[in-house]
Amino acid sequence: MKTISLKNNLLLVFAFFIPIFNAALAEKGWSEWRDSFYKYSSTQKMTAPDGFVVKSAPYLQAKTLKEINTFTVIDVAGYLETNKGRFYMSGWSWKRALKGHSPNWIWIKGTAIKGDQGNLQTKNKIFMTHLSFIDTSAGMPLESNISNAINKAVKACVQLAQQDMPHLKLNESGHQIDNSDENVNNFINLFYDFKLTKSQKIEAIIQKMMTPNRVDVILTGQYLEKTGGIIHVRPFMLSKSRHRIVTRSFVFQDKEFICSNNMLCKGAHKKIRNAVQELLGNL
Repeated sequence: MKTISLKNNLLLVFAFFIPIFNAALAEKGWSEWRDSFYKYSSTQKMTAPDGFVVKSAPYLQAKTLKEINTFTVIDVAGYLETNKGRFYMSGWSWKRALKGHSPNWIWIKGTAIKGDQGNLQTKNKIFMTHLSFIDTSAGMPLESNISNAINKAVKACVQLAQQDMPHLKLNESGHQIDNSDENVNNFINLFYDFKLTKSQKIEAIIQKMMTPNRVDVILTGQYLEKTGGIIHVRPFMLSKSRHRIVTRSFVFQDKEFICSNNMLCKGAHKKIRNAVQELLGNL
């Protein structure tokens, strides 16, 4: 009887610690993905024309919790980009994650379309061109090593955004402004023409650069180094249809901006990526 009692006690102790152990593993896994998770500013509707699969973790081999094989519209709080595709998180799972619970992940079959009922499929194409950032202090194109690092981050962000916005076309043939020093200087001359008001500058850029090249949006930015190793970065987007510029601004220390191999540091890359995502959300 004593042996049975001891065995039962051990089972009770083991059963008590299993949930704690599982919760610790879940939190460890979520902490690994949290820094790379892109959170939308508000819940977004996503159309899954071919259905979706709910997974216990953001990889295809993870346990399947639910599978839908029909046209569905779902609400998502954000997503994690992986080498196997994009995994979304519902608003419900996001709230659970904030409380320390392991979230579920949604993998959309086929092509995911941002918006309800796939209405973005019928949108007219938006032709975007990307110009290198401007060195504000010099009034000229930014030096190549810094410019190349920023350009790579911006292009990567646009390519990710195109998964949600298939109507967005970047540097498409017949609808682009070549990212040359000459064209960047032409843009700078118009952008910094102090004889013109802000609205006149926008109109001049549209008439002289965008309309002739059949471009709807210019994505570029400003870069300014200040004393004390402080760097100001301001990505912005000029929209022809709306005749306006939308922008975001950031301040970095030089050591947290450019890291090894002339690449943007992880934190700087993430901030610029999120800024570009927000700017594109204004289209």
